[in-house]
Amino acid sequence: MKKKVITSILFVCIIFCASAKIFLIMVDGFTLSNIHLDIPFHKEWQIQHTNDEVAFAKYALNQTYHYLGKGTQSYAFLSNDGKYILKFIKCQRLRLLPIYEKLPLFGWLEKGRQKKIQEKKELQKKLFTSFVLAKEQLKEETQVLFAHINKTPFYEKTVILFDKAGFKHEVAIDNVPFVLQKKVQPIFQTLEDLYEKNERIKLKDRLNQIIKTLYSLSLKQIQVHDSNLIARNNLGFTDDKASFIDIGSFASCKNGNMLPEKTLKSLKPISH
Repeated sequence: MKKKVITSILFVCIIFCASAKIFLIMVDGFTLSNIHLDIPFHKEWQIQHTNDEVAFAKYALNQTYHYLGKGTQSYAFLSNDGKYILKFIKCQRLRLLPIYEKLPLFGWLEKGRQKKIQEKKELQKKLFTSFVLAKEQLKEETQVLFAHINKTPFYEKTVILFDKAGFKHEVAIDNVPFVLQKKVQPIFQTLEDLYEKNERIKLKDRLNQIIKTLYSLSLKQIQVHDSNLIARNNLGFTDDKASFIDIGSFASCKNGNMLPEKTLKSLKPISH
């Protein structure tokens, strides 16, 4: 009898774990708990917005958003009108597992936990500092319309999301870190279309726009720590310029431009 009970309990646990795994696959890992982060207010992460930017963000958020995809740092949702991308940070990357955080540890195990906590804080600092740079210094190069890190009253109502499986979520967006960007066309799709149509002049114009955007970062003494910037489709295009899609890899370069002076001088537009 005891063996049957244990077997039944194990069977239920296996079914529960399998169901949870299937659910996470269905929603591509997106859950409301994964976009919440309980951290203190940081003055240096409080991004300034004009009244017009606040009004526009409220207008843009007053519609439903549908799951678009995910990257290393965020989940992306596309607005119902197809014009804006709403990104929520994958906050599970920025915190310890609850059991690891609360479990009593001693000696070298406790030192290991403290090291992990410090690593998570450093990751938070790098990511959110990059968001501040993207909004306050690289608005044109990133198409960031609004960025929110600290928990502050701004929208004062929920935003409606639909995840990959079609489930509806209501998010009190004032309580979560998020970024609102203008939707841009991915780099490979744009360049491939122009190449297939043999539109050489437009293709060279697009390549020039990439050069100008990288050059602009150099002049502003900002680095981008993304070794696979183009391979991961982390660049895109608006009507007349190249733009960064991923905004989580920027850092100020205190020692000068992000590129050597000789390289900067070589970044000349491609002639037609």
